[in-house]
Formats: sequence, structure tokens, C-alpha cells
Amino acid sequence: MKKLFIYIASASLLFAGCRDATDILPVDSVAAEGALTTPEDIDLALSGAYAAYNPQLIIQFSSRFADDLRFGNANGGQGTVEHNQTINAGSGVVNNIYSSYYAVINRANRVLEAISVIDSSDLTPEQLDRLSQIEGQALALRALAHFDLLTVFAPGFADNDLGVPYIDFVVILELPSRDSVGDVFAGILSDLDAADALLEDSVNIFLNKDFIKALKARIALYRGDYTQAIGMADQLIATYPLATPEQYIAMYADADNTEVIFKASRTVADARAGGLFYFTGTGGAFFEMSFGLFDSLDPADVRYDVLLDDDVDGGTIDPVSNPPETLFIKKYPGRDGQFGLNDLKLYRVAEQYLIKAEAQARLGQLAEAALTIDALRDARFGSDQPAPNYSSVLEAITDILSERRKELAYEGHRFIDLRRTRDLTGLGIVRNEADCGGPTPCELLPSDFRFTLPIPQAEIDVNPNIEQNPGYDTN
Repeated sequence: MKKLFIYIASASLLFAGCRDATDILPVDSVAAEGALTTPEDIDLALSGAYAAYNPQLIIQFSSRFADDLRFGNANGGQGTVEHNQTINAGSGVVNNIYSSYYAVINRANRVLEAISVIDSSDLTPEQLDRLSQIEGQALALRALAHFDLLTVFAPGFADNDLGVPYIDFVVILELPSRDSVGDVFAGILSDLDAADALLEDSVNIFLNKDFIKALKARIALYRGDYTQAIGMADQLIATYPLATPEQYIAMYADADNTEVIFKASRTVADARAGGLFYFTGTGGAFFEMSFGLFDSLDPADVRYDVLLDDDVDGGTIDPVSNPPETLFIKKYPGRDGQFGLNDLKLYRVAEQYLIKAEAQARLGQLAEAALTIDALRDARFGSDQPAPNYSSVLEAITDILSERRKELAYEGHRFIDLRRTRDLTGLGIVRNEADCGGPTPCELLPSDFRFTLPIPQAEIDVNPNIEQNPGYDTN
């Protein structure tokens, strides 16, 4: 979209929001020119809001900051701030995440504002129906962006924890303060309920009713509403089958959508997911899989084949006869001859099994949690596997975290999973000794303030109403 608001330094959270929609072009994205006075204009503006949504920022941060990567053989300083955990309020990665997600929110709010003032008296029934779908998607997108911000900038998920500014209006000169987590979740859930009443079923590159269920299940788990988490997960499990091993491999090559609820579609104009690890022009790896993650993988598990390029050391990797020197990542193999170009599978039914299992475990339903995990493992091995036998909640959660690590690797979950479970497990980030040393830390204690990202210094400097997160005031 064109610059539809006054571009001022005192609203750093909007910096990315004034870029043209052509900056990032997912499917059906084009620049919206002129005022938003027709349904067609507003539809184009919605494409601009989708265009601004860049989940790769959190995927990149989570992968580098936690324990699933190590510096690659072609690293020339890429990602050092995140991987060495030296982030502060001035770090570019922090500002990029904050400003990018608020850009999405601002664009969604402009769409909603335009719908609220459009003259509908001369519109056809088809145009009115399309406006309802646009409104539902804009509400859902606003909710999603606020939720993503909470996962990294809120110190916790309790209602009285410090959240982020919840913005349901077009910011021009306002300097918003931070709302409580409870208030932000209230806004998110209100948006999702309103969206659910408007949306119809649609393809998985657009936000739809099933996405709303999936996000609500994730929210319920994070907030400790385990009964609701199970209920929402069960609805999706009944609708979406788990992929077979063959379908699973095809899914990450963008050739199968069996278990995909919502994905961020990517074209050649977009930043490539493979670019999180490789120079996409030369294929050199500046990050590789950590030995910590590699050691957790079983070659009989299809996730081994999806995650690891195991044919790079003169033959198939064997820990004894052919130990790896390099652990190149294959999660985003590319498509149509475009190296590293793949859609981002953000909500899959596999996660719903993991949500259900964790919620069951936290409710003390240990046998039920074991069966839920067993169903996922059977699908990934392509054969019947022995069910785990959990004797305590801690044992169950530890095993489920391990399963989440393998299933959701390089999809933006690992850092968030470790930060939200550290009170129970007593663990922070613990890297394999082969993945760390020197300036690269081997452990981040669970009490470390860096489990919450700082509010960007650029925002602090110009917005007197914004409070910084604990631990960063003296950095």
C-alpha cells in the first residue's frame, strides 16, 4: 500500500507498515493504489496486510537463539547476535520483529476502518459477501499478529503479566502503552470470535475457521486452559489426518497439504525459508543442524529424512562408521528449481496432537497423553511403535518437549516452548557441548531475563508510555 499514514519517528512500531505491498508478495498480493473506496480497493489492501506478515522473523530468531542450530562451515558472522545470545534493546532482530508485526496490525486496521465507512448501498450481494470475508480475515490477521508479539515480548502468559500494546485502531500520532497479557488476549479472542462469525471455509493459504480453532487451541495451552485446548485440538484431529511418511516428505516440498491447516504462501519475490541457513545463491551453509537435535533423531523416523541432508559426507551418515562433519538442513528444500523456496507450514494437525498430549499430561491424564504421542510417532515411523509409559507429569512433559522439538524444528516453536515450560522442567537452553564454546554459550539459565525480548530501544526513545522489560534497563 502507499503511505496511508503520517510517517513519524515517534511511532517506530509502524516503520514497516508504510512500505508498499509490493515489498513482500505472497499469492494474490498487488499494490493497493489510491483511497480505499471500493470493495476491490479494500481487497487489494488486505493483500498488503498479508504481504506484511513475515513469520520467518520469529522462526529465524527461535532457531538461532535456542539449541537447534550451530554455526556452519560458511558462516562469516551471520546471526552471531542471536546465536551468541547477546541481544539487547538495540539489536536489529528485536526491532525487526516488533515493527514488522505492528505493520501487519496497522494494515489490518486500515482494512477494517475502510470497511466501516464504505457506502454499501450500491454494492451487489457478491461484493457484500466479499467484504464480509475480507473483514473476517483482517480480524483474524490482527489477532495472529498480536499473539505472535506476546509469545516473545511478554514476560509470561498470566493475565497480570505485562503484555504489548493492543492496537485496534489506525495509529497516526498516538503513543500507546503496554496492556496486560489478559487484556491483549481478550482483544485477540474477541477478534477471533468476530472473524469466526464472518468467515467461510477457504483454502489453507488464507485465514479461515479451522485456523481460528488451531490458534485458539495454542492459546488455551499457553494460558493453562487445558480442557479447552483438548477440545479444540480434538475438533481438528477429527478433520485432518496425519500425513503418511510419503506425504510428509511431499508436504515440505510443497507437493502435499494433507495435514496443513494454514501456511504462509511464498513466491520467488519473497525471502526464502532456506535463506535462514544458506546463501541461496551459492548454497553455502552459515548455519547447520545442531548435534543436540541430530542426536535426538532416529533414521527410521521420516523427520530425519525431512530435516537432514544426510548425503553430504561421502555417503549416508552413520554415527560410528561415517560420523558427520557437516549437518546440512533439508527442511526447506525448495521447489520448481528454486533453492530454499517453500511455503511456511505454520499450523498443522501434528501440532494439535502435541497440544492435546501436553494438555492431557498437565491434567494428570498420563496414559491418555502417552496414547496421543504414540499416534503421532506411529505416523512418523510408518509403523506401530511402543507407546511411552509416563510415571509423572514432569516425565511426560519432558518427552513431549522432545517430540515437539523433532516435529516442529525450524518452524518457530523451540524458543517459545523452552521459555513457557522452564518453570516446570527447571531447564533453560542447554546446548550440546559440540555446538558451543568460546563466545557461543552452552547454557541459558531458566531465570535469565533474555527469555523475554526487549522492547526496541527506538520505541523506548520516542514513546514515553512504553515500559521496558525487566533486565534490559541497564544494558
